[in-house]
Amino acid sequence: MALLDELDPDLAEAGPDIMSGYAGAIPVLLQLSRRYQRSAWIELASRWGDRIAGAASKSAEGWSWKTIDIPPQAAGRNLTGFSHGTAGIGWAFSELSDATGEPRFRTAAEETFRYERTFYSPDHENWPDFRDYLRPPGSPPGPSFGTAWCHGAPGIALSRLRAWRLTGDRRAREEAEAAIRTTRRWLELPDSVRAGFSLCHGCAGNADVLLEAQSELGLPDLRGAAEKVGYLGIEQFESQRLPWPCGLQGAGETANLMLGTAGIGYFYLRLANQAVPTVLLIGGREATAKTAAS
Repeated sequence: MALLDELDPDLAEAGPDIMSGYAGAIPVLLQLSRRYQRSAWIELASRWGDRIAGAASKSAEGWSWKTIDIPPQAAGRNLTGFSHGTAGIGWAFSELSDATGEPRFRTAAEETFRYERTFYSPDHENWPDFRDYLRPPGSPPGPSFGTAWCHGAPGIALSRLRAWRLTGDRRAREEAEAAIRTTRRWLELPDSVRAGFSLCHGCAGNADVLLEAQSELGLPDLRGAAEKVGYLGIEQFESQRLPWPCGLQGAGETANLMLGTAGIGYFYLRLANQAVPTVLLIGGREATAKTAAS
């Protein structure tokens, strides 16, 4: 707690996103402020929220941010998605709006989600990944669509699940349900388990999204689909004493939460005990339960 009390409110090095910026710190501060009754941490989170809002590119499409360095040859738009894109930043604004009651944060969340909504593809039930420079040479024309916590439908599903829980916005629920359908379809592909098992961009993270959706929405068979992923992992890797396919390509197993075996183990803990909260959405159901209890 002492470390948080000594945080520099004018910290200038952070970006706006979840992975390395203010949006990732805000939900943590808000959850800890509820647990330890530190109003100063809410004030700090609000200050950082205002800083994110002030740095937004505000257009007719909504609010967005340049969160990563784009190669000069790429002419992409600001990113959608959870880790580096607008979904994660919109989630942080949603949490701020709920914690403070400040209308400016509700407006910021709505404008941020509106940016993503502008580019939603009904045919794909997904949002485009504008990192065109990562596409292999010879790829077909048109946008690509991610299916991971970090980029694409699974992470966006989490942002909308939480927004719906906090605001009751029907659009947020509809978008969450579309993203969940896309996530489940990806998990049912024949080679999805061998493509990777990490929380960040693998089967464990995508199946964890289904567990969260089951808890929030009560949609049928989502837990069963997540359990199937768990059984396949045991069958194809653990029972054969093969390395788990982690999130660092070509690096083998790594002891890491988002990219490695720590996160995979946490996913199995979630399968074993439904009371264990997700680490992919800090303060979600746990925060809701605490607020209701108080």
